[in-house]
Amino acid sequence: MRRLITVATCRGKTILLLFFTVTLFGCAGGHHPGPPPLMLDRSPSVVHIPGSYVYLLPGLNVDVFFYGDYWYRRYNNVWFRAASYDGSWVEVKSRKVPAKVHKLPDDFRRHLEPDAYRIPHGELKKHWKRWERDSYWDRVGEMTLQNKQEKK
Repeated sequence: MRRLITVATCRGKTILLLFFTVTLFGCAGGHHPGPPPLMLDRSPSVVHIPGSYVYLLPGLNVDVFFYGDYWYRRYNNVWFRAASYDGSWVEVKSRKVPAKVHKLPDDFRRHLEPDAYRIPHGELKKHWKRWERDSYWDRVGEMTLQNKQEKK
């Protein structure tokens, strides 16, 4: 909700006018209507996108990414960001979307393992900073590659 305060004079008396504008469903503070809410039964799990520290909500017909403590979603060619996967989506300019999210290759899904580990939401929120700081997925990827080569 936004407030607009205006001072006006009427017949020699100062009047304080207070207007409220309500953001209706679908408006995200920019010029484009926001995406519809995600319909999830429970707190979601995510999968790690190889070669990045970006995470994806799998099993949806839309791409919803987690990176750097925010959720990102593209809707009608406009990027939106939220503090929570079920939170209020706010329009962001493309240049404000982290390059790691914005520049994911179009075929990134091809690189996802079909049996990729599904990271529970609570685990993601608790560990994502440490995983990135300690290059966790780089080490896990190297170990996985070594294991696959040893099995050949």
